[in-house]
Parts: sequence; C-alpha cells; structure tokens
Amino acid sequence: MKKFSLILLIIIALASCAKHSKFEKEASRKAVEIAQTLVATDHSDTLAMQNVILQAEAVASEYALINDSLAVEAFHSSFCSYLRDNDPQLANEICDPI
Repeated sequence: MKKFSLILLIIIALASCAKHSKFEKEASRKAVEIAQTLVATDHSDTLAMQNVILQAEAVASEYALINDSLAVEAFHSSFCSYLRDNDPQLANEICDPI
C-alpha cells in the first residue's frame, strides 16, 4: 500500500508539473507590449488599429502552432487584462466578457 501511495504521489507531482509552459511569461510580456501599442494607437485610425490587432493574433498563433495552449491563454488573459485596466471601452469591443 505504501508503494502505491508513493507512486500515486509521484504521478500527481509529474502531472502538476505538466500544467506549466516555458512560454507563459514570454507570452504575457508580449501581450502587454502589444496591448500598450493598441491603447496608444489613434483609435480613429481603424487601419492602424486593425494592424495591431492582427499582430496580436499572429503572436498568439505562434504559441498555438507549437500546441502551447497555456501560453495562448496567458497571452489572451494578459492582453485583455491590460485593455480592461487601460481602455475599458476597447476591451469591451474586442475581449470576451469576464
């Protein structure tokens, strides 16, 4: 029974380690940088706004292409969080409601 408990603990520990991505922090940092650019962009220049949004989608897609859903989620979360804090109206237009 002790061996089973030890093996179970090891499996749980390994599974919890798999819930992290080495790209999460990078994705969050890039998301904030792009969100800052979006907030600073002249909102009446719809082409410039669209280009920044496409840049955000391209970066998120890079993480999706390497099957890192945690980094994709970190990117989306950080991006929308920054927008909610700094431009709530824009966040309401392009981010899912909380």
